[in-house]
Amino acid sequence: MQIFTREQIETVINHKSLIDAVSEGYVLYTRRRVASPPIASMHFRYPPGEVQIKYGYILDDDIYCIRIASDFPQNPRKGLPENGGAIVIYDQKTGQMKAVLHDEGLLTRLSFSLAGAVAAKHLAPKDVRAIGFLGSMEQAQAHLSVLKEVISCRRVILWHPNEIEGEIPPTIEGFTVNVERNLHAVLSFCNLVIVTAMPDGTYINTEDIKAGTHLTLVTSPDPEKRWLNPKATKKADLIVADSRQLATTSGDIAAAIERALVALWEVNELGDVIKDPAMGRATDQQITVAQLTAPAILDIQIAKALYAKLS
Repeated sequence: MQIFTREQIETVINHKSLIDAVSEGYVLYTRRRVASPPIASMHFRYPPGEVQIKYGYILDDDIYCIRIASDFPQNPRKGLPENGGAIVIYDQKTGQMKAVLHDEGLLTRLSFSLAGAVAAKHLAPKDVRAIGFLGSMEQAQAHLSVLKEVISCRRVILWHPNEIEGEIPPTIEGFTVNVERNLHAVLSFCNLVIVTAMPDGTYINTEDIKAGTHLTLVTSPDPEKRWLNPKATKKADLIVADSRQLATTSGDIAAAIERALVALWEVNELGDVIKDPAMGRATDQQITVAQLTAPAILDIQIAKALYAKLS
C-alpha cells in the first residue's frame, strides 16, 4: 500500500488529460456504468465544520474509491488549513487497499474546476465576451487554471462582497481580472458566468440573465445551497445537471422542481451532452444553465489517472 503526499500529486497533474478523463467518466455515469451510493456527510457545530464522503466504482473495473473531504472554517485561527482530504483506492477484486492520495483538499477543488471546464466546453457560447466569476479569489484561481484549456477568452470580472479590490492581482492564471461591486453589471456584460459562492439571501433574478448567457452553478448536496431565484432557472432554454439524481434533492434545479417551475424530464445530464453535442447549446442566443455537484465518478477518474502516473 502506497501513500502519496500533496506535493507528489501536484507533480503529475495535467489539466488537459484530466478534462478528457472526467468527460469520459460523465459519459460512463450517464450510461449507468457507475455505482455511486448517496453522498454521506457529517456536520459539526462547535467549532463549525463539515465532512463529506463520496464513494463508488465503475462496473467491471479494477478499483473502487472513497473520497473524504473536510471543511473547518475556523482552522486558520489555529494555524491549520481550512480544507483537508484524501482519496483511498482499493482493489475491486480483493478489497485490499492499494493507495492513499493524501491531497489535503487539493483534488476536491480540482474536481469542481474540471467539471466547470467540461460544462463550459460544451455549453458556453462560441464567442465569450468576458467571464463573470461570483466567488472568492482562491476559487477563481482554481477554476481559471483549468478553464483556460477550453475557453480562449482571457478577461475575467470578479464579484464577491468580501474581496477588496486592492488585494486582487491584475492577472490570475493568464487572465486579466477586474473587480466589480455591482452584481447586475457583471451579469449584464459577461456571457459566461461561474457561481461558486454568494452571501446568504443573494440570488440571481430572472431579469439579470441576458440572452446568450451560460451559467455554471457549483453546488453541493446541501439543499439550502442555491444561487438562482427559481423563476430564473425556468428562464433557461437548456438546463443541464452533471447528476440528475443529485439535482432532484439539491441546488437550484431541485428548488425549481419543488415549485413545479421545471420538470425533471426537462433536465439533460452532462454525460448526454458530451456524448451527443446536439443535446447541448443550439444557438449563441440561448440561455444555458449547468448545475454541478461533482458526483463520485470525478474522484474515481481523477484517482485512476493520477495513481497510474504515481505508481
